[in-house]
Amino acid sequence: MGKSSFKNTGEQKYIREIMDQLPDGVILHALDGRIIACNATACRLYCYTREEMLKLRIADLAPERIAATLPRLITVGGTTQGVYVWMTTRKKNGQVFTTEVSSNLIRIGGEDRILVCMRDINLVSQEQTALAGLNDSGAEHIPVYLITWQFHDNDFVLIGYSNSAERFTRDLISYEIGKTAFKREMTYRTITTREDKSISLTYVYVPPNLVVNHIEDMTDRHKAQAALQEGRERLRAQYDHMPVPTLTWQGRGQKFFLIDHNRVMKEFTKGAIVDHLGKTADMLYSDRLDIQADIRNCFQRKKEVKRETFYITFSGLGKKLVVITNTFVPPDLVLSHIEDITARKMFEEELRNSEQNLRSLSSQLFQAEEKERQRIARDIHDSIGQHLSAIKINADRALTQVPAGSPAEAIMEAGIPLIQQTIEEVRRIIMDLRPTVLDLGILATISWFCREFNKIYPDIKVEQELAVEEQVISSSLKIILFRILQEAMNNSARHSRAYCIKVSLRHINTMLELIVEDNGIGFDVDKTRRRTDCKGVWELPVCANGWNLRRDNFYCSPGTVSEPSFRLHGRSATSGKIILQ
Repeated sequence: MGKSSFKNTGEQKYIREIMDQLPDGVILHALDGRIIACNATACRLYCYTREEMLKLRIADLAPERIAATLPRLITVGGTTQGVYVWMTTRKKNGQVFTTEVSSNLIRIGGEDRILVCMRDINLVSQEQTALAGLNDSGAEHIPVYLITWQFHDNDFVLIGYSNSAERFTRDLISYEIGKTAFKREMTYRTITTREDKSISLTYVYVPPNLVVNHIEDMTDRHKAQAALQEGRERLRAQYDHMPVPTLTWQGRGQKFFLIDHNRVMKEFTKGAIVDHLGKTADMLYSDRLDIQADIRNCFQRKKEVKRETFYITFSGLGKKLVVITNTFVPPDLVLSHIEDITARKMFEEELRNSEQNLRSLSSQLFQAEEKERQRIARDIHDSIGQHLSAIKINADRALTQVPAGSPAEAIMEAGIPLIQQTIEEVRRIIMDLRPTVLDLGILATISWFCREFNKIYPDIKVEQELAVEEQVISSSLKIILFRILQEAMNNSARHSRAYCIKVSLRHINTMLELIVEDNGIGFDVDKTRRRTDCKGVWELPVCANGWNLRRDNFYCSPGTVSEPSFRLHGRSATSGKIILQ
C-alpha cells in the first residue's frame, strides 16, 4: 500500500469520506505517481478494490502505448489546472476506454499532491444527448469530435479522444493511441477510412503541454448549404422569369422597403424601377393609400389581397388598368404581382359592344321578319283568301242552277271540295306565318297550337302546364315564345319518335320558364349545332325589343328524354332584362 502522508488516521478518514461523496472518480497521488487515496467511484470505474488501487501508480491506469509519456503529465507544472481533457485509460481487465480527466496541484500536510478527477465519457455522452433532446429537440446538431494531444519530445502524442471521435473514425482512432503527429505515424486520412469529409479544425491549448483538437464534421452542413444555395438560385431564376411584373417588399417595423423586382417588372417600367430599390411603400405610393393598406393588410393577416385599379407606372408613360395581387411570404416578405389587363379590358369592352350590336341586329332582323310574315299573311288573307271565298260562293250558287244529273253538275260537285281544301290550306299558311290568335294572348295561342298539333299528330299526347298570368308577358315576347314552342314541338314530332310531349310555361319570381319535354330517342346536341342545314331554335333572336336573350341549357339524352329548356329572367315580363337559357 502506498505510504500515507496524512497527519493522522482521523484526517485520512475525513478526506476519504469527502472523496466518496463526489459523483466523479477521484484519485489523489504523489508526484512520483503513487496513488495515496481514491474514492469508490474511481474503484468502480477501473474495476479495482480500494486496497488494489492504493498499491498502483497512476501510470498503471494508462494504456501501455502512452504510459511512458504519462509522468510528464503528473509533474508539478504538468497538471491540466482543472480543465477536463480527453484521455484514454485502462481498466483492470485491460480494456481501454476514454475518460474525461482533469488534474490540479493541491497541498496536503505540507506536501504537494495531485488531485485527479475522471468520468466515463460514455456516461457523459448519454447525459448530454438526453439534455439536448429535452432542451432543443428541433435544433441543428453539428457533430464535434475531440482529440487530446500531449507535447512530448518535440512532437505531439495522441493520448485521448471523445466518444464521438471514435464513432467518426469507425473505431480506428483507438489504434492510434500513443502515436505522434509530426512523425507521420498517423494521418487524418487513415483515421477517416479514406472517406472525403469537410471538416473544421480548432486547436485549444491546455497548459502546460496539452492541445485539444476539436474536429467538426461540416460535410452535412456544407451539403445543406450547397442545396440551399442551389434552391435559392432556382427560385431566383423562377422569380426573374415569372411572366407577371413582380415587386418584393420587406417589412421592417411599420415600414415596407422595396428590396427586389423581377426582369418583367424592369421591362414593364422601362427600367425606372431600378432607381426605386430601397425606398419604402409610402414613398412610392404617397398618393395611393389604398395600395399601401393592401400591402400592410397582406403582411398582418398573412393572406392574399387583390385589387383591380388604374395605375400610373414608375416609368410615368401613362395610366394602365392593372390587377395588383399581394402575397405574404414568411417571415417578413410581401410579393406584389402587377398584371396589366388594359388590353384585355379593351378587348372585353369591344366584345361586349360587338355582342350588343349583334343583339340589336338580331332583334331588328327578327322584328323585320315578323312584320314581313304579318304583311304576307294579311295580303294572302285579303287577296287570295277573299278570292277563294268568292269563288266557292259562286260555285255553290252555280251548282244550284245547273240541271240535275248533267255532266256540269258532276264537275261542279267535284270542284267545290277542292276549293274548300285550298281555302283551308291558305288559312293554315296564314296561321303559320302569324297566328291571328296571338292577338288573344299567349295562353290562348299555346292551347290552340296544341290542339292543332294533335289534329296533325293524333298519336302524340300533349300535356300542358300553364302557370303564368297573361299580363306578365309583353307582346314582343309572345311571338318569341310561340316560335320556340312551334319549332320544338315540330322537331319532336319529326325526329324524336316520342308519344308524349309536355309543355310547361311558369312564372317563378322574376323568371319565366318554358320547357318542352318529350320521351323520344334524343340526339347529339353539339353535332346538331354544327349542322348548317339544321338551325331551328338556334336561329331565334338574341334580343327582342330591349330583351337580352341567352341560351345556356339545351340538353338531350339519346334513348331517354329530349328536353329543350328555356328560362327567361327579368324584373317583369313587360320591362327590363331577360335571359333565355
